[in-house]
Amino acid sequence: KCNNPKCISQIEDLGGKYINYKDKKICFYCEK
Repeated sequence: KCNNPKCISQIEDLGGKYINYKDKKICFYCEK
């Protein structure tokens, strides 16, 4: 489990839930 979400500028399949932010960045939360 990740305490903080990671934000990346490119879409990557990292097995997390993706959320679109106004900053046009992709943020995902770890589920494992």
